[in-house]
Formats: sequence, structure tokens, C-alpha cells
Amino acid sequence: YAITVPNSRLVFAPGTYRVDSALGPYAANDLEIDFGGAKLDFSNVSTSVSTVLFSFEGSYTATSAALTSSLGINEQTVACDTTGFASGDLVRIYSSTIWDSTRTSTKIGELNFVDAVVSPTSLTIVCPAESNYTTAATATIQKLTPVKNVHLKNGTIIAPAANDLVQGILIRLGLNCSIENMSTFDCDVYHIRLTDCILSTVSNCYIEEANNATQAYGITCADACQDCLVTNNTIRNVRHAFTTNNNTSTSYGITRRITVSHNAVYNNVPNVGGTSGDALDTHAGSEDIYFTNNSIEGAYGIGINVEGRSAIVQNNHINGSTAIGVRFASYVDNIESEGIISGNVFNWIGDDTATDDYGIVVTLPTATTNCRRLVIANNEIHSKSEPIIIQGSATAKFYEVAVSGNVCKLRAPGLTLAGAAGAEFVYCNNIAITGNVFYGLSRGVYLDTCALATISGNIVEVTATSGSSAYGIWVDTSPNTNVNGNTISFSGSGVTTTRGVFLNAGSTYSGVWSNVIKNFAAAGAAVYIDGSATGSVQANNIDAP
Repeated sequence: YAITVPNSRLVFAPGTYRVDSALGPYAANDLEIDFGGAKLDFSNVSTSVSTVLFSFEGSYTATSAALTSSLGINEQTVACDTTGFASGDLVRIYSSTIWDSTRTSTKIGELNFVDAVVSPTSLTIVCPAESNYTTAATATIQKLTPVKNVHLKNGTIIAPAANDLVQGILIRLGLNCSIENMSTFDCDVYHIRLTDCILSTVSNCYIEEANNATQAYGITCADACQDCLVTNNTIRNVRHAFTTNNNTSTSYGITRRITVSHNAVYNNVPNVGGTSGDALDTHAGSEDIYFTNNSIEGAYGIGINVEGRSAIVQNNHINGSTAIGVRFASYVDNIESEGIISGNVFNWIGDDTATDDYGIVVTLPTATTNCRRLVIANNEIHSKSEPIIIQGSATAKFYEVAVSGNVCKLRAPGLTLAGAAGAEFVYCNNIAITGNVFYGLSRGVYLDTCALATISGNIVEVTATSGSSAYGIWVDTSPNTNVNGNTISFSGSGVTTTRGVFLNAGSTYSGVWSNVIKNFAAAGAAVYIDGSATGSVQANNIDAP
């Protein structure tokens, strides 16, 4: 009774409660449930795939109208039949026909509030739409009725022990809702899930999965969730501790502006099919997902995987991921991507079976969309393969790239990898590579088909003991590159060709000056210009063996 009556507070007495059927879905407003440490034991529930043990859900079935003209990015005036809409309504603009392959097959949709009904044929919205809708896309604006101010705290959810694909706590279409200090066990799909929620929080929860191979996600923000917070949670033995996704058969939306901070993740595990499970993860073209101050201990896969337009990954500690430390793949269509990856510590990245266990990898999967700005700064990276890789293409390039203050080395003393570069740049322009330390590699810095680069103030020690070549700084087909003020040394052995600074074919109008270059095979090998490369070599301090 209390659950369906507004302005209610439900308090449980301590103890364990046997629950033989799923609870909900409830439509509620202004409700607080304080479990007071009580446990809800769902062990005897008869479950099937996607059973939800405890849920609160708003309504999607209210007034809807087709857009009568195109709606572009950041537009606030919506042209439609406004009958049934009023100021303050929560609405969703969406299209069931837009399948955007660059956003991993996401159906486009976003939540907004109606500011004013301007006329019978148009209204204005508070938050501008972020996607392009055309009349050919048969886009729709839909009035929604959320559940508001629902707060759950201080309890435990115990799911059936078998790997039975159940969901734990679900809030669908929630406004200003929270899940605090809850524990969930053995929920083999989602432990805690927010979908189409606004200004909602999951905090101080404990999540644990008993199965070693599972589909379980710890905490999920799905569809058009926006402005939500996931903080101070402890998550063990799940496939993804956090993820975003899009339910293309039931709902539509781009997840935006989610902060994931101060969470502790332990031992994330493989999927039931054996594929990897990344510890912290985003899918479906999510935007502005912030990963800050999280701790990851043991990741079966990537530590933090960002698939979306934008990424901020700061001050996280990743210890022992079997694959990449941080991957940013900027799935995006209309707007150039941007990212900041800074202040992170990566220890023991990679296992002993693969060669692509990089520290940080940034790629542009969309063939025609560039990255506007990328900053990789002040990270400490110990990885099995290259610490930093930034990979563009002839049709999708990086602009304004800053890589500074990073300490990069292979993960174990004495470990070398032929061809490994401390930082590798492909199809990047306007690059600043400054104040980094690259140690224990066969290449320090490698540029391929880049332009307008400054490589300055770095410390590079090449320690390669195998392979045909070793280069401190290798500039390949990258004009207008300046290399100055670096300290570059070679302390390896058994390598056929060594170069301190190597300007290869096509690296025209470049300069190499005021570098300290030590222990390369001969004075002529310290700075080497090959092919059609041209440049000025001045005032370098060369110490040949």
C-alpha cells in the first residue's frame, strides 16, 4: 500500500524476508524505502530470462506526435501537433527507423522537458536535441510519465543461486531517484539498472556475482539516461562492473553525462560464451561519460573501454587487466569527438598470451569523422605492448593532440618487445609531445603520416635487445616536425640498426636541434635523414660509443 501512495516512507525491521515472486513494477512518486539492514531472499522465485526481482517503472504510453519538419543538432523548436502537450512535460524525441552503424546500431533518442507550447504546430524544449532527425526518419515526440523521487536504501537482494539470467533492481524512467547502500548477489544479467533516468544516483552499494562465467553487469545506465551518478560502489566478479547500452527492441536513446567515480572493481570475469568482460565499459555511442578516481584490480579484458563520442578518464588506478588499460573508440556520426585521459596509473597491463596489450589506445572507427581534441597527460603506464597508440586514417584524423607528462615503460624490468613504441601516432596533426619518459622499448616516439608536430623535452631510453632496428624518435612521412630538447639514449644490444632521431621519406621542413643523443652506434647514426626528408640539424650534443 505505501509503495503506491505518494509521500510515503516504508521502514523494514531487521531480518531476512522470504520473497516467492518478483516485486513490481511499481509506479510511485515521493517514496523512500529504508530496509534497515533487512534481506529480501528471492531464492525460491521461479525465474526466466529477464525476470526483474524488484522494479519501479514510469509510463511511455502517453500522447505522441510525428515531427512535421526536420530537427537538427541542438535545435530547441520542435514542429509537431502539440495537442496533449503542456509546459513542464517530460518528452522523448526518437526515431525507430534510424539505425546508426557508427554508434553500434543505436536507435536515436533523447529526453527533454517542454519549455512552452508555442502554437498548435510547435513547442520549445528546455534541453536541445542532440541528434539529427529528418522527416524521412519518421521521428516522433512522445510524452512520458516518470516515477519521481523514489529512494531505496540499506538492504540486500539475494537472487536464486543458479545462473538463471535474472535482473536485480530496475528503475525505468526515473526522475531524481536513488539506490544507496544496497547489496545484490547472483543477479546474472543486471544487478542494478537505470534506463531512461534523469538526475538519479547509485551509491555505496555492494555487488557480487557467484558464477565465474556470467552475463552479469554490475550497474547499467541504459538508453537515454542523463545526468546520473554512479559512485563509491564495490563490485566483484561480474562481466562489466559498469556499462551503458541501448535496448533496440524496446526503447531508444543516447546515454549522456554520466559520472562514474570512486568505485572499486575486483576480478571482473569472462562472458558465459568465454569472451572478455571489460571492467568499466560504455556502448551504443554514449556521450560525456566520466570515469574518475576508480580502482580496478584484475580485469578479464580491458580496464576502461569507452565507445562513444567523448571520453574523460582521469585519476583511475588499473592493476592487472589482461588486455588494454584504457581504450577510447569514438563511435560518432555528426559531431567530431574529443577526449581527455589523464592522471591514471596502469600496473601490469596485459597477459602472457597476446601481443596487443597496450596501455592506452585511441581509434576513430567512423571512416569520415575526425577527433577535434585529444589530451593524454600525466599517466603512469606499465604495459606489455606499446604504452600509447593513437590511430587515425586517411579519412578520419586527429587534430590538436597533446601527449605530455606520461611515464611509459614495458611492464617488467628487462622485458623488451621488437617494434614497440612508447607513443605511436598515425594520421595526427598539430601534435605536442612534451615532457614524457619512454623507457624499455625499441622505439621511443613514432610518427606515421602526421604533420605539424613538436617533440620536445622528452626522455627516451631505448633498451631493445632483439629485432633489426631501434629508434629513439622515428618520424615517417610527417612534414613540419620539430624535434628539440630531448634526451635520447640507447642501452640495448644485439640490434642491427640504431638511430637516435630518424627522419624518413616525406618528413620535409623538419628540424632537429639541441637534443642530447647518447650511445648510438656512430655519430652519423645519432641523427639520420633518409629519402625525401629534409630538415635542419643543429646544436645537438652527440655522445657516440
